[in-house]
Amino acid sequence: MDHVVEISDSQYVTKNSTDITWIFPKDMIVKWANYHAAQIKTDFYSQQYIPMTLSRTMNKTQFSGDGYQKASFSVLFENKTYAYQEKLCDEIFTGISTGQNLKNLNATLLLDTFSTDAPGHVYAYNTYRSCAFEWNVSEISLNRAYNFSIVIRVVPNGTSPVVFKPYFGVVLFNNTYRGFRITWNNLDLLADLSGFRVISREILHNYH
Repeated sequence: MDHVVEISDSQYVTKNSTDITWIFPKDMIVKWANYHAAQIKTDFYSQQYIPMTLSRTMNKTQFSGDGYQKASFSVLFENKTYAYQEKLCDEIFTGISTGQNLKNLNATLLLDTFSTDAPGHVYAYNTYRSCAFEWNVSEISLNRAYNFSIVIRVVPNGTSPVVFKPYFGVVLFNNTYRGFRITWNNLDLLADLSGFRVISREILHNYH
């Protein structure tokens, strides 16, 4: 806990030497296909190799008026083992997002154009701004490129040309840690920070 420098929703938090617990009020509402993220920030970072390669290509990035962008992404896994403590991945998620509250443009995913050859399924949409994909980890073939694509509608808010590139990320989880629970009826979350491991690689938004 010495390296934790910021805790979101701290008014709902209790903590000890290893755990941070959020207990939210029962009248707090999280709508279907939306989320509320409880997060921490630390001042400790360890350099490590993430064994996957990501790529992102777009057929068009500059828009002077209402238009469409086809975005394509690929993921290649060299292995499914963490560089840190050599822990195997229990879960892998992929996210595509247009971002929200953009000043110069409005971008929305055309969800019926989403396609992939990766093993798994789409499990969450968030008001046409983002979608998440859960991998079937046991079916992943190593050193094979898996492809994702989707069409995005881009509408500039003014007359000046805008540049837009979507977010794409892959998160690897190892869930073999004790003490984690989610109880939906009262939004009680407990995370044991001594064993939880998350590794991610992302291609970030670019827009102006």
